[in-house]
Order: sequence, then structure tokens, then C-alpha cells
Amino acid sequence: MPLNAMSRWRLSVTVISAFLVCFAGVCKAEQTSDASIVSFGTELAAALNKSDLPGLEKLIDLQALASRIARKMAISERETSGFVAGFTRKGSVNALFANTLESLHRAHGKVELMRVVQRGDERRPLLRFDLGDNGFDYVEYILESTASGYRVVDWYQLSTGELTSVTIAVASKLLFDPNPGLLKSLLGVTAVNDDLVARFKSIGQLEREHKFVEAIGVIEKMPPELANSRVLMVKAVTLASESGDDSRYRRALSRLAERHGNDPTLALMLLDHYFYEGNMEKALQSIAAMEARLGRDGVTELLKANIHLSKHQYDETISHAQQAILLEPNRPNAYFVLALGYISKEQYPMAIETYSTLGSKLGYRFTRAGFESDPKMKKFVQSAAFKSWPAVK
Repeated sequence: MPLNAMSRWRLSVTVISAFLVCFAGVCKAEQTSDASIVSFGTELAAALNKSDLPGLEKLIDLQALASRIARKMAISERETSGFVAGFTRKGSVNALFANTLESLHRAHGKVELMRVVQRGDERRPLLRFDLGDNGFDYVEYILESTASGYRVVDWYQLSTGELTSVTIAVASKLLFDPNPGLLKSLLGVTAVNDDLVARFKSIGQLEREHKFVEAIGVIEKMPPELANSRVLMVKAVTLASESGDDSRYRRALSRLAERHGNDPTLALMLLDHYFYEGNMEKALQSIAAMEARLGRDGVTELLKANIHLSKHQYDETISHAQQAILLEPNRPNAYFVLALGYISKEQYPMAIETYSTLGSKLGYRFTRAGFESDPKMKKFVQSAAFKSWPAVK
């Protein structure tokens, strides 16, 4: 598995679809008192995996989410009523989930519950969304208990480093109704004029028209104190990701790292940048920041194994690949990295044992020709252990 494939945390966040990006793993909750939350998180993951819109409607409290968004938008009571009504109109769930469910389907992705995490007084189910080569993301769901059980009222998305209610509220006001008061409070703008307000509105309009590159251009032509703000630089990254233009995506990430690289809430978003730049120490620091919040899983351990492999630190490669397998034994990439670690240390019998485990547990089959065609396997192929490996023909 190439390092870049494991490192890609590419975002597909729009004002609406950001609401839905949520991901899961395989670890069980450690506290039996969390059984009902675990059950809810499992049900939520299943609904996402099955594209079950009626099921999602039962689990998400759109009215409560809309009310939270409206409070963060600081709009009047009359405006709040209109906003909530519009946000919760018939078909809203379908519209809100469409992009996420399509991304899951296209990537043959998977959503799983990881564990229950403590945030202040709240216990939240943590989910991981696996989109294969298109990356991962993690989401903590905020729940409220009702007579019929739990319902989701908001969630914290690791890739954006903020609550979804905040993401939508800021985007809605900033891009669709950028009043002078908001610009002053959110971005510290002291001189607001009609031209500046019009430029913000144009970003929202261009995004709705899928003119992502043009929207980035508007941001880049903003006054420096605005163009370099966290809010607009994160927006530029998401727009660049949506555009599918790797060069723009890399440039947007580079600018974000230069200005806001010390912000721990951006650790996941900036991970791509550090891999692009080959800055493995920074990549390890980003993963450590993620684990400090989320705990370890097979993905973070595999990422660390890949990084150490690229640095020719084979003992560390083996150690982290083993941990990845221990945490998630059905993730094949960890076995491949572990085998490469053993081969790099010329521990060929251990590599063969690892490949054999891939065959017996996960159904992989290997041929002599397949190894012989890879120049990096030359010494391995010439070893006595390989020549006596009966499973390879």
C-alpha cells in the first residue's frame, strides 16, 4: 500500500455535506454503562452504510440541530423560526445526506463505531468513516435523550476541528448573509463596505454553482487579514479539495500550514500537507495530536508504520504494524507493511509467516512471479526461506 494512499484525508466538505461526514472503527466501549450509547452508535453506522434515509431521519433531530445553528448565527426570533422551518422542510434529510451517501457508495466505504468518548459532562459515540484511498474522518456525536431514546443534535468533526452547528452557522452567515456585525466579530474586520459584503456573497454563489476555482480566486483577492484568517483559509482548502485540482489543494494546504500550522484542531486537515512535503516528523506530530483526542486505532498505527518505513526505521515499522493488526486484525494493509518491515531487516521467515497469515485469514494468494517482478524483492526472492516456501508456485 503506497504511503500516499494511506495518508490521504481529502475533505469533501460543503456547507451542507459537512454536516454528515462521520466515521467509525472497531473498538468497543470500555464502560458497560455506555451500552445504550454503543447501541445507538452502531445503529447510526448501520443506517449510513445502508443509505437508510428513513432510519437516519429517526436518529437525527434536525429541529434541534437547526436551533443550535440559529443560536450561533445570532439571528432574531422571527428569523430563527424561518430558518428552522426551512432547514427541516420535507426532503431535507435526503438533501443533507446525499453527498455523503454517494461518497460512501462510490468508494465502497464503511462506517463503524469505535468507542464512546468523554467530553466534559457528555458521553459521545465516536465513529470513523473509511473511504479507502479517499481517506478517513472521525466524528463525535452529541446526543440528547428523549422518551424514545437518543437522537443526534450536533457533532464534532475532526477534519474541520469544530462542531457542525458552528461550521454551518459561520458558512451560512459569512457566505450567504455577511452582515457587517458578523464580519467584525468573526474576522476582526474594522472597515466593512458594500463591496466586501458582495465579495463574500459571491463566494457562496460560486460554490453553489460548483465554480470552486473561481471561489478560491475571490478569497485570495481579499485583504490579507481576511485571506489569511483561519476561517477563509480552511474554506479555501475545502474548495480546492472539491475542485479535484491537486496543485491547488496542495497550495491551499501549504498556505494554511504556514499561517495556522500550530492550531491542534487542524491536525487532521494538515496531515496531507506533511505527507506531500515529506515532513514525516510533522506528520507524526499530527497523528499524536489526533490520538490525544481520539485514542489509537488501526488506521493511526498503520500511518505511523508507513511513516517509519519511509524513514528506514524498521523496528518502529514492525512495532506499529503489529499494533495495527492487534487493534484491527482484518485490515490487510497492516500485514503488507509488517511484511515489508521484516524483509527490510532480512527477517525472511517472519515475512513469509506474515504473508501466510494474509492467505489463511484474509484469503490472499501469492505467486512466485509476482514477487520476482518486483525489483525491491530481489534479495527476498533469492533467500532460502523464499525458495522453500511451499505456498508460492
